[in-house]
Amino acid sequence: MKRLLFWIIVGIVGANPGVCEGQANNYNAGSDPNVSKAESSEIEKLRQKAEEGDADAQFNLGIMYDNGKGVEQDYKEAVKWFRKVAEQGYADGQFGLGVMYAEGQGVEQDYKEAVKWFREAAEQGDAKAQYNLGVTNQYMV
Repeated sequence: MKRLLFWIIVGIVGANPGVCEGQANNYNAGSDPNVSKAESSEIEKLRQKAEEGDADAQFNLGIMYDNGKGVEQDYKEAVKWFRKVAEQGYADGQFGLGVMYAEGQGVEQDYKEAVKWFREAAEQGDAKAQYNLGVTNQYMV
């Protein structure tokens, strides 16, 4: 039963990769080794902003690593950036981190931790998190 409900959540989220795919399209160079110098420069600017604490840049890097767009796909790196932005109270980052825990990507699968992050985002009005919180609370925890 838990496995079936897990796949329902995955389907609603978009079967990750891509917690919020559209938000990183400005940096969509793919994981192609032939990323142009201009695109590479934009990615480095984004990384610099993220390292300086810019929540939007951190979230976008998380999306890029989650999807493998502009960078090599790396779920652990995606979790790193989602966690940074989630800890700043950014609902999209909290939702993204919850998804990573629910799916066990980049972290050990942990439904209680997923619920924690879905709850944080849901309390800010994030509808996807509210739905996932209800499903995980009812069936997986």
